[in-house]
Amino acid sequence: MDFQKFIRDALELAGNQFCSVKFIKANGKIRKIRFRPNDHTGVKGCNVVYDRNQIRIRETKNAETGKGEWRSFVVGRIVSLEANGQEFHFNHETNTVHEVT
Repeated sequence: MDFQKFIRDALELAGNQFCSVKFIKANGKIRKIRFRPNDHTGVKGCNVVYDRNQIRIRETKNAETGKGEWRSFVVGRIVSLEANGQEFHFNHETNTVHEVT
C-alpha cells in the first residue's frame, strides 16, 4: 500500500476539519498532534516540497507553549491517523492499514 498517497488523500478530504496523527519521534517517543490540514497560518514553506515523505502542518495547540506551532512529521513514522470521522492504524512492517471501528 502507498501510505504517502493514502495519508495525503485523507488529509485533503478532511480539508478544514480537525485531524490527529500519532507518530514516532526521532527519539523513539510517540507523539500525538492535532491540526486542521487547510490551516497554513504561520507554516513556513507549506507549499514547498522539501521531502515528499514529510508533511508540514500547524499544530492546533502545542502542549508545551499552549499556542499553535508549525510542525512536520514523516509519513513512514505514522502509527495512526484520525480524519473524516475514521481512525486508521498503520503497520509499516506488513505494509497494511487497519480501520478502527
